Amino acid sequence: MGRISAVYTAILLGFSTSLPAAPETADDELPIIRLSPAVRESDRGADFYQRVPCRELGTADVRTDAERAHLDARKQQCLEKYRQFAPRSFQR
Repeated sequence: MGRISAVYTAILLGFSTSLPAAPETADDELPIIRLSPAVRESDRGADFYQRVPCRELGTADVRTDAERAHLDARKQQCLEKYRQFAPRSFQR
């Protein structure tokens, strides 16, 4: 039991000597950055639009140009998927 506490004491002393000291002057302190609590929206990737069924693409919303490109690509996929069943007169 005594050996274990001696080992823990040695480890704690080692950590306490390796801790950085507090800054000595005001110049050494880092600036404080205050952040406001705002919701940040991130772009939904192509994988999000791949999971949207073709019938619901008309109601899908987009927030950015990148999302618009992903949605347009998904619409093209759906169009190609259904184009094989359309008569040739509708294809051009």
